[in-house]
Amino acid sequence: MNTDYKYLFKNIGLLTVSNFTSKILTFLLVPLYTNVLTTEEYGTYDFYVVTALLLVPLLSVDIVDSILRFSLDKSNSAKEVFSIGLRIELLAIVFCAILIIVNYNFGIIEILNEYPVIFVFYYASIIFSDMMMQFTRGIDKVKETAVAGIINSVTNISLNIYLLLFMHLGLYGFFYASIISMVTSAMYLFVSIKAWKYISLTYINKQLRYDMVNYSAPLIFSNLSGWVNNLSSRYIIIWFCGTAVNGVFSAATKIPAILLVFQTIFSQAWTLSAVKTIDNQNKEFFKSVYGNYSFGLVLVCSLIIVFNKCISSIIFGPDFYEAWQYAPFLLISVVFSSLTGFFVGVYSALKRSKELAKTMTAGAVINVILCILLTKGLGAVGAAIASLLAYISIWLFQLFKLSSSIDFRCFLPKDTLSYAILLAQAVVMYFISNDLILYSLELLCFILLMLVNREQVKKILFKI
Repeated sequence: MNTDYKYLFKNIGLLTVSNFTSKILTFLLVPLYTNVLTTEEYGTYDFYVVTALLLVPLLSVDIVDSILRFSLDKSNSAKEVFSIGLRIELLAIVFCAILIIVNYNFGIIEILNEYPVIFVFYYASIIFSDMMMQFTRGIDKVKETAVAGIINSVTNISLNIYLLLFMHLGLYGFFYASIISMVTSAMYLFVSIKAWKYISLTYINKQLRYDMVNYSAPLIFSNLSGWVNNLSSRYIIIWFCGTAVNGVFSAATKIPAILLVFQTIFSQAWTLSAVKTIDNQNKEFFKSVYGNYSFGLVLVCSLIIVFNKCISSIIFGPDFYEAWQYAPFLLISVVFSSLTGFFVGVYSALKRSKELAKTMTAGAVINVILCILLTKGLGAVGAAIASLLAYISIWLFQLFKLSSSIDFRCFLPKDTLSYAILLAQAVVMYFISNDLILYSLELLCFILLMLVNREQVKKILFKI
């Protein structure tokens, strides 16, 4: 195994410890949330999360991506990179507080006035946590990020159980658990890497600051487009269907979260490898990783769709069970989102952030238009379908845009057939009510998927 694969697999292993623990344990808390909170309360919490994630890149010029990319570049001073990022992130928190004060006084968005102070603290904890995680990864301290992920998940889960079940704090408990867990893990990183050594209160490298902002500014549109594709549907669902339906839809996203575990682990490790490998012009490495990654996503997605109803009956409370009908389309959406995430790593390595922003923005426009049209006609399932179609569009845009540097189109015939089988599984799951017929057809689709990808299946079995 060459050094490129060793570096990738080492980081995947370390990040698996962090993310698998965090995501799986959080997933296991879904029964608690859907039984303790009402659909309206869950929908309100989801609205706050969505709004915070909108403001993070907008107010901070998405500097967190520059912190990672420029700290990976050993020609830059880590101290200068961290100090520049810290100053911009602190300003973002101040701007967020000003916006909430203005909103509170003028009542622009009434729902944000229910927990204004908590929202600012929640936003600040996201900013602080993201900055510490990205910088720590950037200086190649991946082990520390793995430990921080475990600390975050254990703290979050313990506090959720205590504050919701024993203290009966409802949404307040939900917010407190999230804020404290993020701050705790970030403080661990701050101390473990001795972050105070990287803080400069006086000197600032103006050229580096310009380069960092110039790199990250186009990514505002990229990340906002990602926010539109992933989260803007919540506003549209509330608009057409109400907060309660948004709560159920939000719960449905917890099933794709199983697949997101693998996507998160891989994408974090892949960005590090892509930056490290791009100078070697090892195009076969990029293509080989892409082919295996695509197959892995399709395989896991297919299996989750097969057992979608079973999983829903276990993790959702009675008021949330109907969320199963949205999950298959959201799962396939995650597949294409993950593939675009692979391309994001390539764009990051090539420093082609403007081109990335254009493709993501085009997908966001498609998503908003389709989401309004389909949600109005089909309800919340229309929002799930709109997200899927938008990510397919982005994937195609990026696939052909990158062909001038690395041509991934050789996988297109086989992959297209695999994706068509996944769509067939989703349609069967949505329309067939008879369980015997349903599971027979789902298993048939899974077998067809294995036959289409039989060469990769043989390779995996041979290695095992």
